[in-house]
Amino acid sequence: MGVKFFGVLAAILVCLIPVEGQDKESMDITVRYFVDVSLHCDSLALNISDNMSQVQKLYWILTDGVLVDGTSNNLPQNLALSTNGFTLNITKVSDSMFGYYHCVILFKDNTVKAVRKGVNVDGADFTELHDQYRSNAIIGGIAAGVMVAIVGVSCLVWHYRFKKDFNDREDLYKPDSTNGTVVAYDNTAVEMEDKSPSVEEDKSNGVINEKL
Repeated sequence: MGVKFFGVLAAILVCLIPVEGQDKESMDITVRYFVDVSLHCDSLALNISDNMSQVQKLYWILTDGVLVDGTSNNLPQNLALSTNGFTLNITKVSDSMFGYYHCVILFKDNTVKAVRKGVNVDGADFTELHDQYRSNAIIGGIAAGVMVAIVGVSCLVWHYRFKKDFNDREDLYKPDSTNGTVVAYDNTAVEMEDKSPSVEEDKSNGVINEKL
């Protein structure tokens, strides 16, 4: 009964007692999703790890306000406490575990101190993911640039080659001129095809003769 009463009292007083070690850089941690972390009920100001003989009891107040100690059996599945309550282990950190964890320390001289530890208070660590996407984006950009360059060069080659062929074909249908005089091509085969045969009637024998 005394332990439960002190737990309730500590939970109430945690808002009133000074929180030791409020250096955000050293007390708050930022990690990736689904990694394991360990929170120690200590700070540079208290240095409890070297003075555990002066500690009577350690309690942890979780992010949802639940009070636990080393003997508690109501811990969430992903949380575990060391026997003396000094270390709170969190397995596979997820959104529900983000926030502040308070460790309440009862010393043998009846003084009470508190240490606050933050886990991903400002969000998870995406540095590794950012670097990975950044690397992929750079590679993709280079590949896209090379592809655009290849397509552009291909279009230019095709354009100038097609233009040259077009000009060559166009020249076939243009008459040549020398010193301003139009030169006509002599194409006997074409003329022969265009020429109609003349028809003469041999009046002497009534036979029609065809002559070219």
